[in-house]
Amino acid sequence: MSEEAGVASIRAALAGREVGVLTERGLSVEGLRPASVLVPVYEDAQGAGIVLLRRSDHLGKHAGQIAFPGGGREPGETELDCALREAREEVGIDPERVEILGRLDRYPTITGYLVSPFVARLDWPHRLEPDPEEVAAILYAPVARLIAPGTLRVAEASRSHPVNFFALDDEVIWGATARMLRQLLELALGRPLVPSGEVPWEKVRW
Repeated sequence: MSEEAGVASIRAALAGREVGVLTERGLSVEGLRPASVLVPVYEDAQGAGIVLLRRSDHLGKHAGQIAFPGGGREPGETELDCALREAREEVGIDPERVEILGRLDRYPTITGYLVSPFVARLDWPHRLEPDPEEVAAILYAPVARLIAPGTLRVAEASRSHPVNFFALDDEVIWGATARMLRQLLELALGRPLVPSGEVPWEKVRW
């Protein structure tokens, strides 16, 4: 268990922070569809962990990818309402049993969304059930594993920018989810996470 990246340190790191826009590629936020995700944090006898999901393979966008519960905002919804609704629909999170710890920076995606992440502590244990239409599996990622040396990796620069990803057993967390997850962990730790050496692009199971 890593005491330095538990729920208490996440709460303290997010308290009162101003929300910016997190992008490393100069993506414009103009014309993007607003979306929200919930970053669910739990704490058990082994320490803090993050709930993620693997999206179903038949979905039109982000099929098969590891993600946080979330989606596009509906008319009349606030950013937080959207995150809580999507988390309830996709994995059964009860909005009455969460504590909002704070927010991460908004993230523009290459698929046309401006994502607003909300970090929430779940009452634990918390019965979760995947929506079979959208979610292939629910994943539980211990924070101690995520911040351990060798988990954050870099794919060889076969594109115009290096791609960081978390290698967690047989799962690969990459893209916007990895960037938001990395920001959360670095805020909680109060220091950067240093990726390990480069991995050949073709060796990563994207």
